[in-house]
Parts: sequence; structure tokens; C-alpha cells
Amino acid sequence: MKPRYCEYGIPENLYLLRNEFKIKMIYILVLRHPCSGKIFIANKISNKFNLSNLIISDIVNWGKELNNELGDEIRDKLIEIEKNE
Repeated sequence: MKPRYCEYGIPENLYLLRNEFKIKMIYILVLRHPCSGKIFIANKISNKFNLSNLIISDIVNWGKELNNELGDEIRDKLIEIEKNE
């Protein structure tokens, strides 16, 4: 009988799964309420599995700094959101 990859959990066997199924990208979304340690948890996961870590606030701030049509659109949308709060 062939051993099951996830017998001890996905984290223990991630590299086997990645090679067996030719997985190139792995996306993990960490959702929780504000100030609950999402970035801390995401950093732990990305360090353990050598993954990139994208933080939404960093992406939004990068977009706000763009000097093009996309940057204008992002800034306009953020102003609209702030008005509706």
C-alpha cells in the first residue's frame, strides 16, 4: 500500500506534494479581525515554507504612489471609501 502524503499533515509533506503534483504556486490567505496577528502568522508561514509574503497595506500604499492612470484610480477609490465610512 502506498503511504498517504498527508498522514502527518500537509505542512510536513508540502515538498513531496509540490514535486509529485508539479505545483508551482501556492497561495495562502490569512483572514482574521484587525490586530489579531495576521502579519505575524503570514510571516511564520512564508518563512517556514520559503514563500513570498504579500501584505495588502503594502500593495495599496505602492499603488497610491504610482504616477499613472492606475495610481489615480486607486487614490480616487480610496477617497470614495473614506467618504462612505
